[in-house]
Amino acid sequence: MENVEVTLVLRAVLSEDGKRVVDAYGLYLRGRDVALVRIENGRHEVVKRARLNRHRADGVELVAQIFDRHLILNVYDGDKGALLGSLSTSDLPRRPGAIGLIAGDRWLSDSPMTLLSTRPLCQDVPNDAHRGPPHVVRIAEVGGVKPKDWGDPLERFPGQPPTVAVRTGPVGVERLFCDGPELLDVTNDLPWKFVDTTYRLARGRDPVKAGRGFDLTKSYKNVDMVNALLEGWHRRYPRQTLLQRIGTTRQGRPIMALGIADGIEPNDTRPSMLLNASHHANEPVSTEFVLDAIQQLLEQRKPSRSIGRILRGMVVWCVPVVNPDGNWGFFELSKGLGRKNARDLDGDGRFTDRDGVDLNRNYPFKWGALGEKGSQSDPLSRYYRGDRPASEPETQAMMGLANRERFAASISFHTGTVAVLAPYTIDDTLNPEPNEAWTVAEEVVKDLPRHPQNRPFRVVRQLYSVDGTDQDWLRHEHGTLALLVEGAQYTPRDLSAVPPIVESVRPIWVRLLERYVEARGQRDRDRQRRATEVYAEVRTGHANLPEGERWMTRCRDGRF
Repeated sequence: MENVEVTLVLRAVLSEDGKRVVDAYGLYLRGRDVALVRIENGRHEVVKRARLNRHRADGVELVAQIFDRHLILNVYDGDKGALLGSLSTSDLPRRPGAIGLIAGDRWLSDSPMTLLSTRPLCQDVPNDAHRGPPHVVRIAEVGGVKPKDWGDPLERFPGQPPTVAVRTGPVGVERLFCDGPELLDVTNDLPWKFVDTTYRLARGRDPVKAGRGFDLTKSYKNVDMVNALLEGWHRRYPRQTLLQRIGTTRQGRPIMALGIADGIEPNDTRPSMLLNASHHANEPVSTEFVLDAIQQLLEQRKPSRSIGRILRGMVVWCVPVVNPDGNWGFFELSKGLGRKNARDLDGDGRFTDRDGVDLNRNYPFKWGALGEKGSQSDPLSRYYRGDRPASEPETQAMMGLANRERFAASISFHTGTVAVLAPYTIDDTLNPEPNEAWTVAEEVVKDLPRHPQNRPFRVVRQLYSVDGTDQDWLRHEHGTLALLVEGAQYTPRDLSAVPPIVESVRPIWVRLLERYVEARGQRDRDRQRRATEVYAEVRTGHANLPEGERWMTRCRDGRF
């Protein structure tokens, strides 16, 4: 398998001598990489790509189904028949063409093709519509024929004629096509809504009221649901909240921030803290961490002593969804979306896995400093950093909020493991001395119980080489004690597993806010009642700043 490099060519147009492919679509397989490619004059352009599951088979089996403009490719273990990977598209050209193989440099004489066979469409189709991996097709409804005849109906769409999404396997897709309904789209890039029934039932509905606020346990939440919660909290707690639109995404969605404090004012002079989530919107549990913080700060029937001190002593700014377009894409279009934003890189007007910038590789501090090691210049990469620093409106929105507030501390929530990252995370970047960010990070995780996903919280500098992150920019630009909390290894399908995860993370942000309230208490008592407008650089004699940091006061009140 590791020595195979071959392209299965479909609907190919050959040169006059029949020796060269002029135009075709191809299914390219090399090692564990499989891609759908467009071939023009011998040049390959990747349209879609996937990584095959690990295996030790001596060979693989490629099964391609082609009908009209639709293509489904499944790659199987040649020995055991296990599915290794799948790709699909509904953009093939409508034309006849040749089928064949193009062998690459890694095609070995002892790894030959053993069989190339075809079957005419709609002949000898098996009866099991769900055979093979699940796909979702969007079809035109046909009078007198119910979608359940081909698979599991999932969602109806308005229009003329009305359409319906059906979950079925590749065999079911063929049966459906042969029975006559018009297939509008065939995809195996299932959005979250088609794998999570609770979300599908909750989307589009008003927040569920409970006690002094809202029930957050009913489902994961798309950006519209999150914004409805923020608006609901603001209506219920007008003296404790400020709701602001801090920016607009590539697709025109608002980026919303909720400020929380007792008697909060637009130009509040108390120190500010930041809690944010969903730079990577395919990590929906991260949003739950910020929503839980809002709930704890606002809805406590009898606020604990620490919550009361926090609300009196500081302003907590919460941005539950930094990447609204990615959030919407993940929930509504494809689980393969959401890591990046929706910047239309190929200009086709659609949001696909060929688009987007990784927002947490787009911040200016040492942007792209590690070359292809810390982020990627390839737009198709999941870690694409953009064409320039802070190129994205979402990045600019977060930077604008930070430049205005000069946050004393912040937490950026993510998922993927269980850890707390203390800046700087970039290779060969020297931390300030003393490095109080690391000290505080160790304090906030001290003696925490084991995470529900059976991992202890640990403080680390990085999980892997990275550059262009928000926490490093915040640290360098404003001296913010900026932590990154990886709060879960994965997104549980079972919603009952989410509250224990959220509760295990809660002490981290509570301890961080408590620490700053206590540290600022005596200092604030010594301050003048009226803040002084001053913009000045702050230096302390015992601090060494080897990266040339220049930390300035907040202009409106001189706070630092």
